[in-house]
Formats: sequence, C-alpha cells, structure tokens
Amino acid sequence: CRLKKLNLEWNLLRFNSAVEIGDALALNTSLEELDLAYNAFGADGGMAIGQALIENTRLLRLDLRNNGITPQAGFCIAVALRQNVQLRKIDLGGNPLGEIGGKTVMSLPMDLGDRLDLVLDGCNFKNHDENCWFDPEGPSGHYTDIAMKAREEILEKKS
Repeated sequence: CRLKKLNLEWNLLRFNSAVEIGDALALNTSLEELDLAYNAFGADGGMAIGQALIENTRLLRLDLRNNGITPQAGFCIAVALRQNVQLRKIDLGGNPLGEIGGKTVMSLPMDLGDRLDLVLDGCNFKNHDENCWFDPEGPSGHYTDIAMKAREEILEKKS
C-alpha cells in the first residue's frame, strides 16, 4: 500500500526541514494530496516546493496556507505551476506573496485556464521583498531557469 495523502499541517516545519520536505516531494511518486498548511516554510521552503513542483508528476492537491511564502518563493512556485501539468489545486492563502509573487501567481489562470484551482484568500500583495531578484517593471537578464536560481540560493544559505 502506497501513501496517497499526507497531512503535516501545524507542525512548525521550517528552515532545513521545509527544504527537505521540498526535496522529498520532488522524488515522490505516490502522494496525491499534501497538506503543509500553517507551518513556516518561508523563502527557502517555498523555493524548494517550487523546484519540487517542476519535477513531481503525481501530486494533485497541495495546501500551503499560512506558511510565510515570500514574493521570491511565490514567483518560483508560479513558474513551476506553469510546467506542472498534473497539479489540480493549490492553496496559497494567507501568505505574504507581495507584489511580484502576487502578480506572477495571479497571472496563472490566464495561462492555465481552469486546469488549476488556485486559492489566494487572505494573501498580502502589498509587501515588497528587497531580496526578490525579478523586476517586472524592467526585466533583464536570464530568467529561463528560475528554479535553478532558487536552488542555488538555497544551497548558498546551507553552506
């Protein structure tokens, strides 16, 4: 019997634990539903989830409510969701996605149509993240592999 549903809400998963969950999700081949609500994933955990969503081809529902997902992490998750054709529902409610993360995530319905049920209740779209390396007003540079950029930053912080 393979695990299809996992509820890890309210476990105060943060820092390296959050990154490890993301790494495990990337390799997972059986989980269909994952509830990570009310933890403290923050920037690093959120970027690890973004990376995982590019690689994971099984997950159908993901709950990331109230995890402190930053604008930078929100941007990475949005990029991953454009590539992930399997996921059907993601709840990002209550996260401080900021202007950049918010704009990127809110553009998903235009690109994906009704393939993805996107929940954004209670998100803060006004905060600005000085660490976010994407400027929608003046994009320049190479953004073709956002997940790789995010992964590099996570690895730098680990060492």
